[in-house]
Amino acid sequence: VVAPLIEELVFRGVIQAWLMQMMGIWPGIIGASILFGFTHMPEWPAPIPLSVLGVGMALAFLRRRSLWAPILFHTGFNAINLLFAWAFFRLDGGG
Repeated sequence: VVAPLIEELVFRGVIQAWLMQMMGIWPGIIGASILFGFTHMPEWPAPIPLSVLGVGMALAFLRRRSLWAPILFHTGFNAINLLFAWAFFRLDGGG
């Protein structure tokens, strides 16, 4: 819960808002989303789909005019990934 909160405050609340002000809506969305994706570089090829996810969270932020939308979106995404990882670990005989 803490990571999505901080990441969305930074990427949507600061970076996206600043880029949109400097370059316009779509360049700001795309720029912030690519930066968001590439902060996950060690997990290659994760930056590519995470950049697309970033666009979805950016649009949720714009549509709802609230950081809570992308924070909840991001938290749900992370929770689903944790459940899949846990299920895989269990199925793999890991405990």
